[in-house]
Amino acid sequence: MPDRPKTIHDLLWNNPMVRARLARRQRELELLEAARQRVPGGLQRHCIDAHLEDTTLVLVLDSPAWATRARFIARDLGAALAAPDLTAVHIQTRPPQSPRQHPTSAQTGTPRRLSAATVEHLRTAAEHLDDPELAATFRRLAERHVEDDTSND
Repeated sequence: MPDRPKTIHDLLWNNPMVRARLARRQRELELLEAARQRVPGGLQRHCIDAHLEDTTLVLVLDSPAWATRARFIARDLGAALAAPDLTAVHIQTRPPQSPRQHPTSAQTGTPRRLSAATVEHLRTAAEHLDDPELAATFRRLAERHVEDDTSND
């Protein structure tokens, strides 16, 4: 009877390098949660990740403004975490990633249009460009943002 194929879980957990990395990541997530519990309420939701660099916990926040606030309490946070393997807390910023999409108007959710003046500038620039591909790109961009006169009927 042939051996049953191993599951991905078994393959990963039986690999010592992967097991060590998963254990390290679990430790980082535990430290992130512990840090969130020890920072002021408004700051908690802006702590988006954490990772270890040697004996330093790097706490990642989603905006520079919140990161600045966190820097004021970083030393106290390190002491509050009281982990023997940590010597410092460093604060870093990484804006949250969102899928690429057309900018939209906050009120309507519809794609924003370039102004008529911008469209005209694109067309003028296209006429004076030596690179035909770039000129064509400018023209396409301008045409994509021309207001449709039939939409006002």
